[in-house]
Amino acid sequence: MDSNNENNENTGTSDKLAAILNKYFKVEEGPAFGGGKLSADDDKLYCGLAHLFSIIIWPWKRKDSPAVEVHGKEALNMVITVILFVSIPLAIISTVLGTLLIKIHLWWLLLLAMYIINLGILGMFIYGLLKAREGKLLKYPFNLRLIK
Repeated sequence: MDSNNENNENTGTSDKLAAILNKYFKVEEGPAFGGGKLSADDDKLYCGLAHLFSIIIWPWKRKDSPAVEVHGKEALNMVITVILFVSIPLAIISTVLGTLLIKIHLWWLLLLAMYIINLGILGMFIYGLLKAREGKLLKYPFNLRLIK
């Protein structure tokens, strides 16, 4: 009886998490696996990896698979967006604020903020990987989509 309650609690927690993720992330049906030169299993692998290593996977496998083309393009656009709107401003802010915070011994606040931001970005890419393995395409929020 107790394990049944634990399963219900875990299901409730995962349902809440799914509701939060669905609120902020748009997930669509992705292209079918195995539609190009790659097998369905290889397609699934490379689509997932494209979310973590888009700068390598997309140029390498995009002509072999329509699914890798779409997933890699979405992930690479997100990488470009992160570089333009997160990494560069963080570098500028940390340079300016860092010198002030070092003087008053609060530099760890800046490090903590940078750690939380980067952890959130990594979490987005991992969520994209997991959705890609299910055959879904994650449309990242605030993505510039410069590569058409």
